[in-house]
Amino acid sequence: MLASISTLGNCSVAIADQHLPGAPSNLFRLASFVTLSGHKLSASRQRLGALLWPDVSHAKAAANLRQALLRIRHFQMDHAFAFLDSNVSGVFIENPHAVDFDLLALLDRLADPAPRAAVDLCTIYGGELLADLPDSGSEFEEWLALQRDHLRDRCTARLTAAIATTNDLSEEDRMTCAQKLLQLDPCNEDAYCCLMLQAAAHGHRSRLHTLFDNCQRHLMRELGVRPSAHTVQVFRELVQRLNMLVI
Repeated sequence: MLASISTLGNCSVAIADQHLPGAPSNLFRLASFVTLSGHKLSASRQRLGALLWPDVSHAKAAANLRQALLRIRHFQMDHAFAFLDSNVSGVFIENPHAVDFDLLALLDRLADPAPRAAVDLCTIYGGELLADLPDSGSEFEEWLALQRDHLRDRCTARLTAAIATTNDLSEEDRMTCAQKLLQLDPCNEDAYCCLMLQAAAHGHRSRLHTLFDNCQRHLMRELGVRPSAHTVQVFRELVQRLNMLVI
């Protein structure tokens, strides 16, 4: 049965939807680094040791990494799957298709230009990378903060493009993307406009006003600005359209 490894949001390992307890936290850290910053899904032991244990000697960091890899190997053997492996010089993902790894799936969808791939992001991107792991030293945390920002920005850009009315997505898919976009960026005016258009199309006057009010509130609280002239124009035109329907 195919194992699945989740690193976006809650970190976990499961087989047949059954959570496996006791997964080493460094399994998630190492797999994430190898995927995002390694070369062809591999990274040197020296780089990983210095990243995870920057405040100890090279020998101590190397010993810590050996122990971490040993725990990971035992965990994988106990549950009959192979994913992260190592040799004398490096750590690598042995077979990326042997495990359903959410981070690899996310990168795959981000590389796919099809609008439908953006819809899949809404499910795959379950939260920040390694969100529920404890801190692991300043070097790794600095790297992780940069990766989180980069992934969020890439997902935001794809979702913003997906909600354009020129795309071939259904209204439902476009709404899914807009709602996810607001989770990632509560000040995204494109998402508010998309949802306001949908609310007006279905005659939902109160939702239209609520969306615009939320937009104003978030922009003022987070950025200290008011909605753009375009967003205000969209809102006013939609209100006018609904008023004409009542008349």
